[in-house]
Amino acid sequence: MKRSIKKGASGRAMRLVEWVALERSDLRHWVLEKAIVDLFAARKIKPLTNEYVDLLAHSGPVSIIFEVKSSARDEVGRRVRQAIYQLLEYRFVYREKLGSDVRLCIVSEHRPVGSDYWLLEYTEHLGIGLIWKKDDSDALACAEFTRKLLVDVLPQLAEWP
Repeated sequence: MKRSIKKGASGRAMRLVEWVALERSDLRHWVLEKAIVDLFAARKIKPLTNEYVDLLAHSGPVSIIFEVKSSARDEVGRRVRQAIYQLLEYRFVYREKLGSDVRLCIVSEHRPVGSDYWLLEYTEHLGIGLIWKKDDSDALACAEFTRKLLVDVLPQLAEWP
């Protein structure tokens, strides 16, 4: 049964299955975003957001821009590459509103593995942190580079595996 319930961005009607997938994606995105907001709340820092930037947090001269990407496991590589582009763009577009020490970080639903594993080294090479949700729980994890990048603002990362 193809029941249309909403027009998609292309103007064509979306099937119910597409709508459910979109809602689940939004919920997964919200859960990842909330996990980062909670880390900052513990430090009495209130992250900001707008139509484009998922999260922006200021702590003294430090501004951290987060791009959150929920995705199926087989889409992680594409979504992380997309996040890299977005973060670089936001750092440029909002440069007048950011502190003197701008840091970029991707929050992904899955850790890049297999043919996407190289993205861990690539993001580090670009100076971009990468946080992911652990497969066996809702806990977050990151590589050592990300821990060092953010631990002065988010000391909780020192306790992450």
